[in-house]
Amino acid sequence: MSDVLGFLKVIVLRGINLAIRDAITSDPYVVIHIGQQKLKTHVIKRNCNPVWNEVLIFSIKDPNVSINLAVYDKDTFTLDDQMGMAEIDLKPYIAALKMAKGLHNLPNSCALKRIQPNQNNCLANESSIIWENGKITQDMRIKLKNVECGELLIQLDWNETPNCKGLESEVNPASNSAIFYTFYEAQTPTSPPSQTPLLIWLQGGPGCSSMTGNFFELGPWRVVSSFRQNVEHLSLEPNPGAWNRLFGLLFLDNPIGTGFSISSTPQEIPRDQISVAKHLFVAITGFISLDPLFKHRPVYITGESYAGKYVPAIGYYILKQNNELVDSERVNLRGVAIGDGFSDPETQLATHGVTAYYSGLINDKQRDELEQAQWEAIKLVKMEKWSEASNARTKVMDLWQNMTGLATLYDFTKQKPYQTSLVTKFLNINEVKKALGVSESMVFESCSGVVRAAMHEDMMKSVKYMVEALLGNTRVLLYQGLYDVKIGVVPNEAWVKTMKWNGIREFLMADRMICRVNGEVAGYVQKWENLTNVVVLGGGHILPADQPLNSQAMIEGWVLESGLFGGEVKDA
Repeated sequence: MSDVLGFLKVIVLRGINLAIRDAITSDPYVVIHIGQQKLKTHVIKRNCNPVWNEVLIFSIKDPNVSINLAVYDKDTFTLDDQMGMAEIDLKPYIAALKMAKGLHNLPNSCALKRIQPNQNNCLANESSIIWENGKITQDMRIKLKNVECGELLIQLDWNETPNCKGLESEVNPASNSAIFYTFYEAQTPTSPPSQTPLLIWLQGGPGCSSMTGNFFELGPWRVVSSFRQNVEHLSLEPNPGAWNRLFGLLFLDNPIGTGFSISSTPQEIPRDQISVAKHLFVAITGFISLDPLFKHRPVYITGESYAGKYVPAIGYYILKQNNELVDSERVNLRGVAIGDGFSDPETQLATHGVTAYYSGLINDKQRDELEQAQWEAIKLVKMEKWSEASNARTKVMDLWQNMTGLATLYDFTKQKPYQTSLVTKFLNINEVKKALGVSESMVFESCSGVVRAAMHEDMMKSVKYMVEALLGNTRVLLYQGLYDVKIGVVPNEAWVKTMKWNGIREFLMADRMICRVNGEVAGYVQKWENLTNVVVLGGGHILPADQPLNSQAMIEGWVLESGLFGGEVKDA
């Protein structure tokens, strides 16, 4: 992290009189290179004056680097046509940043530097570097080169290296037990602060830290590894698929004893979902109370895997608590989202043999053996022998793994497991702990064996009734990565079919719509009233890591109820 100077936001605002490359118009998009980093905007169809308002974030290590941008016309059957390019020298902007470090209390709109257009800088007119509310921005009108016409309006904005200060929310006043969290505000919100949606992310496990979600999946920065002289170096790079692009994003290490959360004694670690929910409610309401603007923000609880239990549990608990509270004290719960969720173990377990067989991973004999093992586990569930049932499920998974030899059942296309160990290494660096406000004496574990053992008897218990209750009061999103054969499409479709909800028949009869992102098929959406299910192509269990932009488009569309997630019935 120490070799990164900061993070540059390049906000691509709009194009003006761009060149025509099709019959009477173009389908433009912008590609930007800074050093080895490359990001691009989405395609806007049939428009030579497109409005993108899209934020692209780059990590800056070299103050002498330039921005190289190019505009292209998207073609389906041929190579994309060029529509101009430009090179932007960052040195004046970096110099203004250095100058501003020693200045305070400047008036808003104070111009730190004015840059005149010349033959070398591609500016169409004068560009000013402005101090505004403590931030340094530069609006630029860029005249594209090597093209007959066309200009771009962009804005530069600077963020220092990440300061997602970790905090703790006390869950038991009689002890030191506390839930650790980090929070990121929305990068480019479309609503006033008091109305900007707040997403809360919970990891699975049980006992796995949400810092994996933070630094490997959907937070604004991802841990990456590079080798110099055979020595591994860890650093942060901007995540183009961050879920805090439009929304606030809160990561909770849950239950206590997980990640950087503190459990005073092993006995305080929850053993069931009601206890988990009680702790989460204290943490969430404690966080909301920190700022009056948080009070009425729409709240969406999200998570993946074993959080397929946590998410319904806290959602259900919030509904019950809201019934007992006055309006001013209620949590403004607007929805819950579960990715590749483990929510109804008995029903989901019964699908593994079928899933493996019809995926071509096992033969008839192996299917019989696998199904025999899963029925043994299901019998123990029906007898409510919870510990034995959990052990039996583990045997099923081990058997399946050994039969297939896959690197991971969470994505049958991968040649090696997800590299989440990078997060563990990163969070055990003392400099990083200090930045997060964590004691250097704490040892970070991505998943806690102690917490998993405490939750052992909860493993095979269903929370389906909680989801059913939620559907009667708020919106529910279920999503799966197509390549997850362990807790993916088939296991989730199976338990959804068994729900007792008055809209289930209509949901099952609803059309499955094709969802496109940037003109390409990204997945499928099926919805009826409060229930939406999404299958995302090209990804597995840890979907935001596999498909960052498509998962971002999914969560944004669902929260904002736009496109297929709103009233639109045609393919998006």
